[in-house]
Amino acid sequence: MQLFLTALFWILCSMNPAEALETPSGPSFKPCRLMDTSTSNILYAECSIWHQPLDHEKPSGRTIELFVTKIPSTAVEPPEHALTLINGGPGGSSIDLLVSFAPILQQVSQHMDIIVLDQRGTGRSTALDCENMSTDIDPDTIDLARETKKCLDSLAFSPVNFTTSVAVRDLENLRIAMGYEEWNIYGTSYGTRVALHYLKRYETSVRSLTLDGVLPPSISMGSNIAIKSDSALRTLFQNCSLDADCKNAFPNLSDDFGALSVYLKENNIELRLRHPITNESTTKSVSYADLALIIRLSLYSPEMSSLLPLTIHSAFNENDYTSIAVSALAFEQALLDAMSYGMHNAVMCTEDIPFHEPDETSNSQGEETYLGNEFLSSMQSICSAWPAGKIDNDFKLPVLSNTPTLILSGENDPITPPAYGDLLLDGLSNSVHLVGPHQGHGIMHRGCFTKIFSDFLSTASVSNLESTCIKHLPRMPFFIDSLGPAP
Repeated sequence: MQLFLTALFWILCSMNPAEALETPSGPSFKPCRLMDTSTSNILYAECSIWHQPLDHEKPSGRTIELFVTKIPSTAVEPPEHALTLINGGPGGSSIDLLVSFAPILQQVSQHMDIIVLDQRGTGRSTALDCENMSTDIDPDTIDLARETKKCLDSLAFSPVNFTTSVAVRDLENLRIAMGYEEWNIYGTSYGTRVALHYLKRYETSVRSLTLDGVLPPSISMGSNIAIKSDSALRTLFQNCSLDADCKNAFPNLSDDFGALSVYLKENNIELRLRHPITNESTTKSVSYADLALIIRLSLYSPEMSSLLPLTIHSAFNENDYTSIAVSALAFEQALLDAMSYGMHNAVMCTEDIPFHEPDETSNSQGEETYLGNEFLSSMQSICSAWPAGKIDNDFKLPVLSNTPTLILSGENDPITPPAYGDLLLDGLSNSVHLVGPHQGHGIMHRGCFTKIFSDFLSTASVSNLESTCIKHLPRMPFFIDSLGPAP
């Protein structure tokens, strides 16, 4: 019986996708108004609640609600293909990403529809929210076993059907239902993993692929999160020492950070301040965990990174912890608003932690970083109680394709460095890898990369892309004081 089932699986996978799946009914769109909580951008579009099976292997069983948004093309002729966006996290809303990107996609919408699906478990698509959990939980102060059980008990659906392998079926069903011959897919961060797996499953359904901040299938996130982030922090310190204004203002930045870290690991600083999001008066106890949080997330963005030397200096040399407190409160709220942690756990506990086999060297390297191995140990504790989800047998194997692929990396990306993009080049034979100097995590919306992306979509070709402009991307100047960079 097992042999028969295995053979049937491979037969179905080898069939044309349109033949292997029943044609699903399409979404019914109505005008809608969307707002991204992180940017306050407003988008007027078309929206639909679309039902899909909870378990695609049981098409007549329970269904879940998925949220789909459409920006119709202004082209005279109906387009044969569309652009779709896939956000990162895992646990972020793709529709929130669309709302934030909408102003820079106007040219794209002249040539094709833009169709975005909130991946199951995120945003408006049956979100697996666990308000008691986050990616920055402290195992020393929180009972992870208890909180994990509380999270699982709060979910309306079992998380086993909320993995990447299941989500790509939704996206293919959507393409078929809407009658597009092909997708142009943009994925960022974890969204690149989804995009790559979709390509592996449904190659003929992909016209072009853009991967922004690449997470290759072979990479299982764990201690490497701490190692890569620490490397980005050391690069920041080095860049400050090479900048005359920054070096003059903060001559001992690395040493100050080390001393500040030691102090905050032993002491908490109580502050009374206004919450940066709600403007309500609140008390904040600043700890080392707060310092680590703001460093980790600030390194994603050149703008936020430029503030870090001043933040570190002010805390250690002037006993002013306000910037740490305000930034930590803002980041915490932003993460709670943007992330679905049940879905995050569903992915990490199926696709990453079970495959993470750190050796003695990586364990030691992780422990020596500013983040340490707390994230890895916390996720291991969570995943020990979390049910394993559905994963395709070839999930971790390299993707082999001739599909036109644009790979984008930020030079200073603290989590998906350019080396990850290079890992894909042998398998993606029709690809180009562009690295943005001075950039962090996710760069399509920065500088001339937007035009490069638009040009790529118009031709679905990596040949003759004009990319010399990226050499002129400026480095964000460091803030020297509260007034900003040096004049």
